[in-house]
Amino acid sequence: MGKKYHRKWINWTYNGPERRRGRRILFMLLWVFLYALIFYRFVVSSCVVEGVSMEPTLKAGSARLVNRFVYFFHPPQNGDIVVLVKKKVVPFYLIKRIIGVPGDHVRIKQGEVWINGEKLDESYAVGKTKPSIHISRLGDKEFFVLGDNRENSDDSRFWGVLHRSEIVGKVSEDKLFTFW
Repeated sequence: MGKKYHRKWINWTYNGPERRRGRRILFMLLWVFLYALIFYRFVVSSCVVEGVSMEPTLKAGSARLVNRFVYFFHPPQNGDIVVLVKKKVVPFYLIKRIIGVPGDHVRIKQGEVWINGEKLDESYAVGKTKPSIHISRLGDKEFFVLGDNRENSDDSRFWGVLHRSEIVGKVSEDKLFTFW
């Protein structure tokens, strides 16, 4: 009887191939989860367009991919559609188009946008751009953003310039990367 009890005790602490296989699977799942979390946080994530401020370019309710990694290699450019967070204004993410980059002179007069003394060709914009604004020069790491639906957008005209640290990533405009 003592031998049977001893065998059960040995089987209970058995460290053979089955137990090592379970540990390996658990270890692999942990690493997959960790890599997915890092990938989602720093490389690519998704967003859903809420509201009409970016219509007709981005329709309300559509989902897009956000490239969080692209601005590690080069700064945001004029015309980029970005996801941003303006915590002092609203507690959630916004999607807007970059109109002015550091060093630009931005002026809005008579419903038209002027960058560095040249009228901006905005075939994507809907409605008149009001009110009149003049920013003599955007500072380092400052951006001016507007929604494409100018009459229904809360943007830099109302809450001021955007700092680089408030830009989350670039929104994919390509229809290939749009999902529902």
